[in-house]
Amino acid sequence: MVDPIHWQAEPGLDTALLSSLPLFAHVPLDLLASIPFEDVLRYYHDGDVILQQGDQADCLVILLHGQARVLTDNIFLTARKPYDILGELAFINQTTRNATVIAQGTVQALVSTSVKPRGFVFRVCIYVNFL
Repeated sequence: MVDPIHWQAEPGLDTALLSSLPLFAHVPLDLLASIPFEDVLRYYHDGDVILQQGDQADCLVILLHGQARVLTDNIFLTARKPYDILGELAFINQTTRNATVIAQGTVQALVSTSVKPRGFVFRVCIYVNFL
């Protein structure tokens, strides 16, 4: 399989991009700015594996454009759409992935590898849930 094309996000893009996503729309900018993201924007082609069942959860993925299929043991579970977050449970719990996510067509995603799962992301998610 060919690695997806990716590049490092420009400085300052993180807060603007995150605040434009529905999940983070009501989170204060100072809280978003304090999250130590090392974001990577990635493109995946049809059939590329975005997350693999059984792998250690070392990143959080937010779909920006396109769709993805979620499978467990090669059984289709659901489709995910733009602004859906992928792999959040395994990432927060620091466990292995329980499903495989495959690009359906061309997909653009924000992949965050350095967010502290039990720190900032957890606080942001709690803030959003109690609005």
